[in-house]
Amino acid sequence: MRISICMIVKNEEQYIGSCLQSLPGDIEIVIVDTGSTDRTTEIAESYSNVRLYHHTWEEDFAKARNYCLSKAIGSHIFVLDADERFQSGTYEQIVNYVKQNSQKPAAVMIRNIDDSHEFTRVHRMVRLFPNHEKYRFHGPVHEVLYNDQSIASFEMGEIMIDHYGYNQSNYKEKKYDVYLSLYQKQLQVNSADGYIWYQLGKLHASVDELEGACEAFIQAVNFMTAPTLSHAAMVVEFAKVLRKAQMIEDAIQLLEINQNHYSDYAELWFQLGLLYMDVGRMELIPVAFKQAIQIGESGKYATIEGAGSFLAAYNLGVFYEVTGKTEKALVYYNMAKPYEPAILRADIVSRGVIE
Repeated sequence: MRISICMIVKNEEQYIGSCLQSLPGDIEIVIVDTGSTDRTTEIAESYSNVRLYHHTWEEDFAKARNYCLSKAIGSHIFVLDADERFQSGTYEQIVNYVKQNSQKPAAVMIRNIDDSHEFTRVHRMVRLFPNHEKYRFHGPVHEVLYNDQSIASFEMGEIMIDHYGYNQSNYKEKKYDVYLSLYQKQLQVNSADGYIWYQLGKLHASVDELEGACEAFIQAVNFMTAPTLSHAAMVVEFAKVLRKAQMIEDAIQLLEINQNHYSDYAELWFQLGLLYMDVGRMELIPVAFKQAIQIGESGKYATIEGAGSFLAAYNLGVFYEVTGKTEKALVYYNMAKPYEPAILRADIVSRGVIE
């Protein structure tokens, strides 16, 4: 068994060094550059285990990915982006998975770390699979792994990596225009592609273009199939945009309509709890947050970390504190530790201090 890391890059000097440093020194790294004009290739070539190739960018991520796959010689491929990093135990997780599931692709958990936001979001993508020509990507944007002519089946692995590219400045400077053009071209081909409308909504939301985001999400609602994992994520992301746009009742209605579809989706209930707080529906606030805690953390859906645990518990603590039930507040603040705001509030409540 040998793992090949496969990466396509362009102008990633900000991230690529940290990415490569996070990888084992004896692992094969295949990098395909699609036209960098900064120090990306220079940095890549400074690593002895990197094999660097060049490929003309054709506005098609699948073509570039597949060219990269064709250069790998390992028994298994792990697809990585330059703004991602292995955690300390990621490589061991990969090895353990391959030993147990050598012929099954794996969906990997990706932690989207953004210093400008409070929450860390986790989603899944298929990134690990056997190095066989039957496994190739399809689609110019948000490419999907296929097994011959069908979408590849996969297992939900416990492998986790970190992603640092989802910050607003990075999107404005590097990604917004590229992805906007790709989405628009896809929608010209198929205007009923709900998944691309969803991605367009997220793209607009990433730079606070709330009107454009809402318009795109409305189209996603019209065309996406429910219940599906991507539809579930779209509903929650749309609700967050509506909340940001101060359309609170619309956000509540959207989530309540989809409660039955996604009764096991902790973040849906967590976001409902926040919305109920916004409008003062006091009787529903604890119901929503307690339901999120009962569901718990799960790798099934795209979600923010803590929606089914410490964040829900912290907000329950806030609810009980402002309603004068300090003993209950202290229980939930303690449940939310080591979340720092919960530690602070627990200390204040335990000493009977009111800010």
